[in-house]
Amino acid sequence: MNTIIYSYDFEAITAIELPLAVIESAEKNGGIMLALKKEDNPNPFIKVECHKIIWADGTLKSVFITKDEELALLLKPDWLVGQKGVIGAYQRTLKILTDKLKKLRSDD
Repeated sequence: MNTIIYSYDFEAITAIELPLAVIESAEKNGGIMLALKKEDNPNPFIKVECHKIIWADGTLKSVFITKDEELALLLKPDWLVGQKGVIGAYQRTLKILTDKLKKLRSDD
């Protein structure tokens, strides 16, 4: 599920994809620890808290917040629906250009 991680000032930091089981665990336990992919980082995990808020329609919604704002930026982002088409086109263009450069280098 696409999940937004917020700062304590309620500013959106990043959107990440979390499995439903991880979200349910965060809701049950009040938070989760997320692993960072950056290997040379002395702190390979960030703490993300899960808080429930009452939404406009009266239902409870989970909000994920962290104090580790800079580290949260190192998480692998998941693009929002409106961004996926543009990002996909950009990634395809980069792949085509990379393949062409590899071919040019192999022809030398």
